[in-house]
Amino acid sequence: MRVGQKKKKSADKVGFDKLVELAKSLHTLQVQSCALIRPLVDDYCMHPNMVSENDLGHCFDSILDVACCKEGKVLFDKLCAAFAPKYPECVKDYKGFYIEMWGEDEIRHTRVPNHEGGKRGKNTPLTHRYRRKPVKRDRI
Repeated sequence: MRVGQKKKKSADKVGFDKLVELAKSLHTLQVQSCALIRPLVDDYCMHPNMVSENDLGHCFDSILDVACCKEGKVLFDKLCAAFAPKYPECVKDYKGFYIEMWGEDEIRHTRVPNHEGGKRGKNTPLTHRYRRKPVKRDRI
């Protein structure tokens, strides 16, 4: 290298820096979207009898796009917990969509009532798709 000549960043480093910047911008937009959706979710949870299944589906659709960030995940879990008794099939479907998009490790397992809409007994199993798998741990 000659005297007075600056070392240039490699093309990979520049590309990575741009990618990091884009990821930060995307995260900021997701957090802003969550802030816009939060009042709707709070209103739905406060007045669940006034929410149709179609409206709930639209709200879930909006949340699924931002459910990868912490704020979106909280909104998704709140909506699932509030509407699992009223619309169990809808909640179960959107939990399945969540798992397809973001993976099962992140989902909070809210118990969904059985299909008949009755109360769950002690021996009534969860739907196999949403049942937690036992964790195998090595004993010391």
